[in-house]
Amino acid sequence: MSLIDERSSGAPERRPGAPSRHGRPAAELADTGGSRSATEPNGGIAAALLAAGIGCAAFGVLVVLAEASGAVKDALTVSEGAGPLSGKGLGATVLWAVAWAVLHATLRNRELPWRPVARTTTALIAVGLVATFPPVFQLFAH
Repeated sequence: MSLIDERSSGAPERRPGAPSRHGRPAAELADTGGSRSATEPNGGIAAALLAAGIGCAAFGVLVVLAEASGAVKDALTVSEGAGPLSGKGLGATVLWAVAWAVLHATLRNRELPWRPVARTTTALIAVGLVATFPPVFQLFAH
């Protein structure tokens, strides 16, 4: 007998007390006022979204910094063929990965409201997008 029953529609139904993908019974994940159907924490998803926004913003900031400073531009040149773009991409990717790891470890077992997560992520992506437009980053040219 499996922990997940198949209904006639083919959709799996979780039995009361069956472990979630976190290895704990769903009833332990959230208090639903006596109901056995509970939602799982969304912190891991929120961490991924926020980290994506952080990575986008980091790329935009690195674009502006490279335009503002010749020393930063030279430091970001990891590959001569790609120039400072190689360091911008590498730096933003490293910041994204570190942010995701830290946020996931911090938020994975928490239930977060979606609106602040979505607003923050959208703002961070907007910063990254705006900062990569030539009329914006050229304002900082040295």
